[in-house]
Amino acid sequence: MPVLPDLFVQRMEESWIKFGITPSEQLRKLWTQTVNIYNQKINRLSPTTDTNIQVIAAETGTGKTVGLTMYCSLLPETHGLLIASRTKKQADEIAQDINDTIGKDVAKARHEDAVVTPEEAKEVRFLCITHRAYEIALENYSYGNESSLNVLNTFGDKTRCLTVIDEAPDFTKGLKVTLDEITNALGNIPHHIEVKHPVAHKAIHALQRDLKSKAMNRQVDGSITHVAHREPFANKEDYNMRELIASMRRHNGFETQKIKDKTINTLKEIQSIANTWSIYFKEGIVVSLRSVSLHLPPSDQHIVILDATASLNPTYDFMNGTAVPTLAKARSYSNVTLHVRRKSGLGKHKMINKRKERSDVLMSHLSKNLGKENMVFVCAHKDVETSLHGYELEFENYDTAHWGNIDGHND
Repeated sequence: MPVLPDLFVQRMEESWIKFGITPSEQLRKLWTQTVNIYNQKINRLSPTTDTNIQVIAAETGTGKTVGLTMYCSLLPETHGLLIASRTKKQADEIAQDINDTIGKDVAKARHEDAVVTPEEAKEVRFLCITHRAYEIALENYSYGNESSLNVLNTFGDKTRCLTVIDEAPDFTKGLKVTLDEITNALGNIPHHIEVKHPVAHKAIHALQRDLKSKAMNRQVDGSITHVAHREPFANKEDYNMRELIASMRRHNGFETQKIKDKTINTLKEIQSIANTWSIYFKEGIVVSLRSVSLHLPPSDQHIVILDATASLNPTYDFMNGTAVPTLAKARSYSNVTLHVRRKSGLGKHKMINKRKERSDVLMSHLSKNLGKENMVFVCAHKDVETSLHGYELEFENYDTAHWGNIDGHND
């Protein structure tokens, strides 16, 4: 096996003790389960033969990210991993932690602020990227462009043995294509490309006529939003736009790059919508088709996702080949006291309008009910977070974040 479980647990215990924490038996059991999952994925051994994604749903504060760093440090030098984390900063931190633990530069972050060429990326043992970079690679793969995913998955002359994703990425993508976008796309496809792909071009025209019929429906008040289910596409294969998109990419006769990119994106949306459920959406005079798609990795790519809230993520229910095993419970929140204050008007605009008033009430309550020895974390709406700053608080530590931007740090 790539890493000996006893050695991994021993190193994790040593790192915990440095922080003045004595690991419990349940925590050691959890670490054993964690290293076994990593080893199973690398050895291509899964609980079921069709499982290529394994989720480690260990609680916050049990050492998931530290364990990843430790596991990397114990792997043979022939093994290379791809590691995806939510932000550029976290990608930088994981790469640095791996290098510090091993004692030499074997990990690199790759993002817009840390440029690593495709050739250089293939020589990096532990390539650390952002969720967004991985999501884009998966999206391109779903449209037949495998190059970006291949760059990420290649180490030397072979495939990386494992992909580890720290916190769940967004495997879903909202899809939307309007009647105007379809009409513009048809107008932007050069004639010589149109005749080369008659089936796809005919399918786009059919979709245009379909949406035009909805736009002309006078039974719907043009001033309101109207939603209706669309019957599944009966001829999905006609909406395969991959070859048409490839021809559009090769064509250099567009007036601007923006027009080219917009047309290709519209074709991608059409293909994705045709392959899943969809709804007609009429808002005022704008008619569109909308849906949601899943962009999943290839079935031969083995992945481990570190996600403390996996039990609350319904996306996994729709991802074939995904397992969320039951792990040892190493943390208990039974001593937590919830203080609930119910208030109407919790929508975005109401919260923005009343953010100062409500922040004052919250800070007053916290100051009166919590001692100076406490550490306080407040999560709010993105547009409300700034109003939580500027207070003279005497807590040991105080921090804020907004929904969608909460990391797994324990400080």
